[in-house]
Amino acid sequence: MKRFVELDILRFMAAGAVVAYHFAPRIFGSAPEAGSPFGTASRYGYLGVDLFFIISGYVILMSTRGRDWRTFLVQRAIRLFPSFWLALALTILLMALGSSGTAPSLSRIMANATMLPGYLGHDPLNQVYWTLGVEWKFYFIVAVLLATPLRSRMEDIACLWLAVLAVQFAGFGFTGLASASMFPYGSYFAFGMLLFCIHEKGLSTRRMFFAALSIALSSATALRVLPGFIVSPLPADRYVVAGIIAIIGMVFLYLILREKSIAQSPTIRLLGATTYPLYLLHGALAYPILENSSLLGSTLARVTAAAVLVAAVTYAFATQIELRFVPWLSRRASVVLAPAKEVS
Repeated sequence: MKRFVELDILRFMAAGAVVAYHFAPRIFGSAPEAGSPFGTASRYGYLGVDLFFIISGYVILMSTRGRDWRTFLVQRAIRLFPSFWLALALTILLMALGSSGTAPSLSRIMANATMLPGYLGHDPLNQVYWTLGVEWKFYFIVAVLLATPLRSRMEDIACLWLAVLAVQFAGFGFTGLASASMFPYGSYFAFGMLLFCIHEKGLSTRRMFFAALSIALSSATALRVLPGFIVSPLPADRYVVAGIIAIIGMVFLYLILREKSIAQSPTIRLLGATTYPLYLLHGALAYPILENSSLLGSTLARVTAAAVLVAAVTYAFATQIELRFVPWLSRRASVVLAPAKEVS
């Protein structure tokens, strides 16, 4: 299948939304909705994470083609860990040089280095790291499926997954089911998997039904977790959030169904490459500047300085790690793993 170029644009938009969500309170104060139209819109920027999860479901199913479970996990690690470890090291350095002047404990650092600190009894060092643990849980589920005959039934698995989640949203379930189904975030990943199946095979009555169910469950998920992301949510927030998720789902569906795709370009490729480091680093780099009211004399100067710093470091990560080192390492790993790569 030809590269779906729009994914790079969607990723960058998702990362930008998360950045806006995190920056707005530090620019406009604790009530960004009172500050400006940007501040009001930014309160929904956390939904960029929801879009990331949908994209992940799509990309991960695509990346399983021709790979066994070992190759799949190795390539996932190669894709995520280089930028993450360097970003983690930079974050720790900035913490040590910050106002507190103390670095986190070695045990906390090591737990965070796995991307699974929550499972090891430690808090994430960065507020976005929690999503990486969710991602890896999805990867392990996919790896288990790849190790069984179910690898050829991924569409059926996605549909069954959505049905199980629907039952859980209706109030039914049993001990352990929520963890196994990744309730409630599993709806996003299953939706992404289904979108890949639609892109690859086209629409059918069943796929249309489960696409509609996916949008409904994704909206339900967003509403369920809303109080954790919006302080003192207003009644209107529920309608806005559900509407944004529905629009995301329908736009994604439109993009994969239309006949003509956007042509790849160096600019779009660079945007896609900046997404991951931007997501990882924006807080560690910008918060010390934005939160220091005595620095640089004005809010505008602090915002400008933070934006320039984030853009420069993100660009360096994108060009040197994401577009050079990671592809090189992936090719080297492919040679080593070649005997296990061909899977029927």
